[in-house]
Amino acid sequence: MTRQLLRRVFAGLVLLLIPLCATPVHAQPPQAPEAPSAVRDYGSCLLGQRQGGDLLLLLDESGSLRDNDKNAARVEAAKRLLDGLAAWADNSGVALDVAIAGFSDGYQVRHDWVGLGGKALPELDRTLDEFRGRDQGRATNYGVALEQSLRTLTSHRPDAGPFPCRAVVWFTDGKLDFEPDVVPGGDVEAAKTTTQESLCRRGGIADQVRDAGVRTFAVGLAADPAANFDLLRGTATGEPTGDPPVKCGSIDTPRPGEFYLARGIAELVDQFGRAVPGQPPVDQDKAVCAQAVRDECKHTFVLDNSIGAVRIDGSADVEGLVPTLVAPTGEELPLEGAAESVTTFAGAKVTHRRTPNAISVTMEKTTDAQWRGQWALAFVDKTGTAGSTRSRSTIVIFGNLKPSWLDADQGQPTLYRGQKTALRLGIIDHDGKPVDPAQLDGTAELSVSMVDAKNKERPLASRIPKDQIDRPVEVDLADVEPGPARLRLTLDITTAPVDLPGEGRAAGTRLEPEPADIAVTIRPPTDFPSPRADVVDFGTLESAGGHTAELAFDGRGCVWLDQRTPPEFAVWPKEVGTHELTSPATSSDGCKPGQPAGSLPLRLAIGDVDNGDIGGTITVTAAPASGEGTATIPVKFTATVQKPVDQAKFWPVLIGTLLLGPGIPLLLLYLTKWLTARIPSRTLKAQQFRIQVRDGTVLRDGERFALRPSDLVEIVRGLDRPARTLDIGDIRLTTRTGWLPFGAGYVTAHRDGEVGASSVPPRTDKRAGDAWLPLAVHNTWFVLHNPAGPRDEATLVLLLGADASPAQRFELAEDACRQLPARLADLRSDSASELVASPGNPFGGTSSGGPFGPAQDDYGDPGDSNPFRRNR
Repeated sequence: MTRQLLRRVFAGLVLLLIPLCATPVHAQPPQAPEAPSAVRDYGSCLLGQRQGGDLLLLLDESGSLRDNDKNAARVEAAKRLLDGLAAWADNSGVALDVAIAGFSDGYQVRHDWVGLGGKALPELDRTLDEFRGRDQGRATNYGVALEQSLRTLTSHRPDAGPFPCRAVVWFTDGKLDFEPDVVPGGDVEAAKTTTQESLCRRGGIADQVRDAGVRTFAVGLAADPAANFDLLRGTATGEPTGDPPVKCGSIDTPRPGEFYLARGIAELVDQFGRAVPGQPPVDQDKAVCAQAVRDECKHTFVLDNSIGAVRIDGSADVEGLVPTLVAPTGEELPLEGAAESVTTFAGAKVTHRRTPNAISVTMEKTTDAQWRGQWALAFVDKTGTAGSTRSRSTIVIFGNLKPSWLDADQGQPTLYRGQKTALRLGIIDHDGKPVDPAQLDGTAELSVSMVDAKNKERPLASRIPKDQIDRPVEVDLADVEPGPARLRLTLDITTAPVDLPGEGRAAGTRLEPEPADIAVTIRPPTDFPSPRADVVDFGTLESAGGHTAELAFDGRGCVWLDQRTPPEFAVWPKEVGTHELTSPATSSDGCKPGQPAGSLPLRLAIGDVDNGDIGGTITVTAAPASGEGTATIPVKFTATVQKPVDQAKFWPVLIGTLLLGPGIPLLLLYLTKWLTARIPSRTLKAQQFRIQVRDGTVLRDGERFALRPSDLVEIVRGLDRPARTLDIGDIRLTTRTGWLPFGAGYVTAHRDGEVGASSVPPRTDKRAGDAWLPLAVHNTWFVLHNPAGPRDEATLVLLLGADASPAQRFELAEDACRQLPARLADLRSDSASELVASPGNPFGGTSSGGPFGPAQDDYGDPGDSNPFRRNR
């Protein structure tokens, strides 16, 4: 794959919105689609949807960085990436959310999701700067990096549709590896084998990432020439790697990602830049101008009104030169003096940042800009001492126009296989406003294709000239399969040529065609049954065996699951063992085509339970009411497999014990309860906040408590399986059982010398003074207070499930603001102030509670041994 294609993330788009004419366009013969590119697909998705794009920046934190990236070049490269993304998003009118995470032997979200823009950049840059000292990790664990990245992406926008715009830019300087002290038994080779198998098995982590629509752009820093990135490359791209070649994962269509190798710091910055949207950069190398600007030392570029902005990064071999911007009128703007400034030049907004021998210039078009024509940047040697010194530039042009399907803008229309459909097309600017074609300076041609669920691209119309874009484009959907699909619109723009006084004509610039993908659903022909939903959800499965669901259809006719086309399973947890999806309806036998199609019964069977997702595609065969002909309809299916909650294991044992009589030792009951007293295996975010309570208001840094975008991003380690203890900084969460054998266990939150209360009754473990929490600690909070300290100060700890919605996140903080003043007042009472918790034993005991912890009323109140008392 060429460097140019890899850089084709996003390119300038130009089309014009012209009043609709009466006759449809008969387009030129379709052209063959371009070679597959994950970069192009991600850019097409963002431009087509315009809202709902997500990108996770994932940076290595392993100890090898102390040698391989001593100057933290990954930080500067990541900043350059975000800076370019922000510029592109602003000029393209795309809403893109960004989060930042780090990984080594574990995984931590360092900055939660935030809309990328100028206001967010300083905060994101500060987060990236913190990575300069994050090089103490004891492993380079690809498995935890990719698995947790998937959770971060899918929990942010769980209802993203069949074609989500998700991507991860993943940097590491090493291959999969562990230090002996971070793996069981110190067996590094066994840990590597297990992790790679989890990543690359059919239906494993790599396939789960791809099935969720996440593109993976991996960057490897090969400081050691012998560095081996075969596994990283295979995980990102789906291509066979190694000797002998081995594939990682089975899903390779559409192309899941790209891999970039950097052999030095300069290359690292360049490779990160390949993920920046926009036109491929134009590199120029020129002499330095002696005394004054001359034609031979100009770095030139041609603009017209299809261009929204330009970014120029230039440098020279020596310091002290004067970078000079030259407008089409010949007017010059020396960029000297201040290291950073914003000014207006030839009506355009010009921002520049400079160092002694380099400069970065951003030009933005305004309504008053003398924009059209040939511009230039030149490095001028005012002293005449630079001699044969050279200068270099990288120029990126941002187009601010994109194609639009007008019918989709007015509400997604329904498309049917077999129909000839007239598409009304147009052009919008970065604000979504229509653009008059008469205002376009250069040339533009539009092509239309359909991309189905398997990423097969079928051209529909090619190279429609701009003077015909206002007419309906008639396309034939006879050969387009039903199911989710994308309508791909691609504009080919060339800016207008420019006449240069005494120098002839400067040719216009051809911008790289930049597609925009619009999600559509192709329905079966109008006389066929049509499914009411694109996905069959079997819900949460907590037991082995069969589980049923139904797929409802509209219309009359017959539907069945043809045994000759078995369901395709894309992902499944390893421990579920056998898994199959069947239906009692396997043919048209017994079906009466003239009746309503009704529902298709489905049965999903699994051999065992394990935490994870099952998903794939079934192919439904449908026949119309006439009984003539059939159509196949792909439908996705999904299910969440979850081991039963621990409390469910307790009751059968208890009932059996009661039935068998008192001959079974009571210890068995306690042991059963202890075995089930665990914090559920579910991703948890937590954060401590130092707060004050004054006049009934919870304050943070002197202002009313509120969450910030960078809050609640740390994931608590240790919940890859049900846990008995968790550490949140210096706070220990410990499961307890209580004295009685009935009911569920609970959790206490303890810090030496402090007392606590939670958001959930009974709030406090009365014997030990610790905060009381249910076993499912997710989406709760607690407060800890030092009785010997200031009366109005405390520590608030929020515990948020990673799948919590923004509304749940907000409500958790608001609930703390409402309740916390009263909880702190309770902790300041004489009885609470005397409590100082002490460490417990494996059964949750304290110095005052015996081997099973403080006596607990299993109906809710610790410290009260009456089993018939309810919560107060």
